[in-house]
Amino acid sequence: MFTLHTLTKKIIGTAALTCSFLGAAIAGPIVDEVPDGLNLIDVNQDIVYFTESYVNGIGRYTVTNNVKNSTLVGFGVTNIDTTAAIESDNNPGSYYDFGGGLNDNNSWYYNAYTIDATNWDAQSLGWGAGDQTAEQLFGDIDSFFEGAENTLNWYAANDGAIESGVTWDGFVFLGNIPASSLYAIVESEDFGGTYISGPIAPLNEAVAEVDEPAMFALVSLLLIAAGYRRKI
Repeated sequence: MFTLHTLTKKIIGTAALTCSFLGAAIAGPIVDEVPDGLNLIDVNQDIVYFTESYVNGIGRYTVTNNVKNSTLVGFGVTNIDTTAAIESDNNPGSYYDFGGGLNDNNSWYYNAYTIDATNWDAQSLGWGAGDQTAEQLFGDIDSFFEGAENTLNWYAANDGAIESGVTWDGFVFLGNIPASSLYAIVESEDFGGTYISGPIAPLNEAVAEVDEPAMFALVSLLLIAAGYRRKI
């Protein structure tokens, strides 16, 4: 069993939660401050930091795990009417709802989930979130999103996860321009716990670069690719 703590801001209100990697959830304490044992690689950044880009209908999150001796087991980014996807290292230019990458020391594989009003209380956010739904983890959808936001692009580790100091740009989304806050779940080896951040803003302000014919081609590509989803 492990306790799911919160960092930066308390995002689950007064709710309390303890999760297991088997997916069970029972009542337990939530901690809303960064523990001393959770060491940051760059003390000037959050536990995860990211930039955004948007070209021809495809948005991209370039994400870095900033916690020493940890893995990024899941994260989500808010937006408006978007579809989450992955661009794998071995299949550039193709966008699926699963995929991964690797470097000399680390390989990772994530599932991409588009979370909105249709599945907020039904879709599991993966083992890193204790197999909970967005409603179980974040509460009511109406109190979670801000302004016109209505979508959470969620990326859940499946087979391997991004380790400390690793940056990857294979997390993509189709549709609207970035309008984002990021919520990250990291598993710390040093502290022996799993921690979820409050909303983290991107380091940059993305500028949209749009070529309409290319955007429509990418929409068709993603719709076709969805039919070939790998069964996990």
